[in-house]
Amino acid sequence: MTKWIPKTPGHFDQWWAGRIADAAEFLKDAENHWLMADGPYPKDFVASVVFRIFAEHGLHRRRTYDVWKNAVSSPFDECCRLLPSRSKMDCEQAVQELMCVLDNAVDAWTHDADSLPSDQLALQCAESLASRRFIRLYG
Repeated sequence: MTKWIPKTPGHFDQWWAGRIADAAEFLKDAENHWLMADGPYPKDFVASVVFRIFAEHGLHRRRTYDVWKNAVSSPFDECCRLLPSRSKMDCEQAVQELMCVLDNAVDAWTHDADSLPSDQLALQCAESLASRRFIRLYG
């Protein structure tokens, strides 16, 4: 498990800890919906919500899985909302990388539903966005 040590005291807690917690809560809801339903994992929808959570600062915990369905557009559009100054190619690559993170999670859950906790997956999503410089986790 990755451990974060922010370079600037307070920077991480002020900007990202809450969003990662919001993402973890949503990812857990999405996993539960998927496990109880028939059909494929709603990867595009989940990626869209993850991008939106990181794009907006606020209390997303009040939004349910069903409310999110009407609140987001495509993963690409949500990625562009996260950092509008980035090129379309950068956004496409960020979407592809986040989709790979979600694919790996689905593979892990297929074998053992408890193998990848949602907080760990949220951390992986954040690191994916940080590696593409869509978010800055460290001061």
